[in-house]
Amino acid sequence: MRPPLLACVAALLIVVLATPAAAIVVPGDVAPDFTKNQLDSPSFGQVTPRTLADYAGKVIVFFLLGYGCPFCDAAAESVEADIADYYEANFPGQVQVVGVDLWDGTAVELRGFRDVNGITFPLLLNGSSATGGNFSTLYGTYDNYVVVNKQGIVRYHAALGWSHGNRYHLNEIRGTVDSLVSSVVGADPEPAPLAFRLSSTPNPARGVRTVELANPAGPASSATVTVHDVSGRRVATVWEGTIPVGVSRFPWAQVDVSGHPLPPGVYLIRARIGARHLIHRAIILP
Repeated sequence: MRPPLLACVAALLIVVLATPAAAIVVPGDVAPDFTKNQLDSPSFGQVTPRTLADYAGKVIVFFLLGYGCPFCDAAAESVEADIADYYEANFPGQVQVVGVDLWDGTAVELRGFRDVNGITFPLLLNGSSATGGNFSTLYGTYDNYVVVNKQGIVRYHAALGWSHGNRYHLNEIRGTVDSLVSSVVGADPEPAPLAFRLSSTPNPARGVRTVELANPAGPASSATVTVHDVSGRRVATVWEGTIPVGVSRFPWAQVDVSGHPLPPGVYLIRARIGARHLIHRAIILP
């Protein structure tokens, strides 16, 4: 005899309500730690565990993939050339691309994905395994891209704004990463600045502008450069870290903390160098 319909619905609701929601990160969250084995350890027959700390001090671009996913295959060559190779050539040592297989393929299957697509960045095995942290419930689904800044804070999450099969937007990923790397000039050929100074060029601007921060005092100082709207709300972080004496330059793609372009208007760029605070008025053109 079949159970009554209402009893079936009630039982289903109990199961659904009892299932905890996945705590997937969003921009602004601290990136969760993990321990996963990297494909092809230098030592034959052994594995090399990797954790978030292995990439400390770098901007991390997580490529969450499935070794047989057609959308991941389609994007892989560009991830290698336009992200991994591009940033190593232009901002050496500042950006690390990490591929994570969420289909939990074997080493042979993931090696095939790597070789077919010419990948040189590290690939982590068994991303969806509960052992060492399940990337699917920590960082999100496959066919996905997550950017973490040098301080370990998530700044971009493609799956929150784009549907499956349409998540690889190079302009958004590069725009976010550009706002997090720095072309700091340690031994600037121009004369040492006589005063603290904050400026940006071009101004007004559309696209990428360069923020310049002059530090006349010694030794190197901790600094933050943030962007705020006219109400005072922080909308972007251009730089957090240490700058040397001299002029430091930071490219900023005029995107918010999620990697989306900011609307045209007037913004305030604020810098803190030690106890010193500076403000610069910046205009974004349509």
